[in-house]
Amino acid sequence: VALALAACVYWALVPIWPHMDTRILGDPNTDALRGMWGLDHLRRSIIPPETPIISNQVNFPAGAFVITLPWTTGILMAPIGMLLGPVVAWNLSIAFMIWALGMATAWLVRVLSGSWSAGLFSGGMIIAQPMLLHAIGDGTPEHISLWGIPLLIGMLWKALRSASPKWGLLAGLTAFLIAMDSPYQAI
Repeated sequence: VALALAACVYWALVPIWPHMDTRILGDPNTDALRGMWGLDHLRRSIIPPETPIISNQVNFPAGAFVITLPWTTGILMAPIGMLLGPVVAWNLSIAFMIWALGMATAWLVRVLSGSWSAGLFSGGMIIAQPMLLHAIGDGTPEHISLWGIPLLIGMLWKALRSASPKWGLLAGLTAFLIAMDSPYQAI
């Protein structure tokens, strides 16, 4: 399932792969540059004296209390930026977010139906969803970073069905990480 969904993401983003290190996903005059800067800022802010929440790189020299979106995904993808630079990291982060959304949806459908085939179909449909593809063009990663929502629903379902504190705690942690990733999802 994971490889099939990765193939779907590859197909959906096929124009960028030959230009991975020179072009960024997103249309001109959109938030793509801001999004790439934000993810790169998170990567740089992990190294002291900066922090991912308080930074003097925003509102210099006084600094500011900021949460660059998508925060959770940006922290998870920071090592790629450290290794490959901001342009490649942006493109791979967008691809990861789309794949993670498809995979999380597949897992949710598997939890609810017991079928990985149905999960694969649902995950593939999510990857090809027009509003998601529009968000890629718009360059707003916090609109693409939806992968936590299906995970949260699946974890809540498992917690309620099995009365499992483990799934309940995981759901609570996931809800917090979703809220940190995007205020749109937290609402």
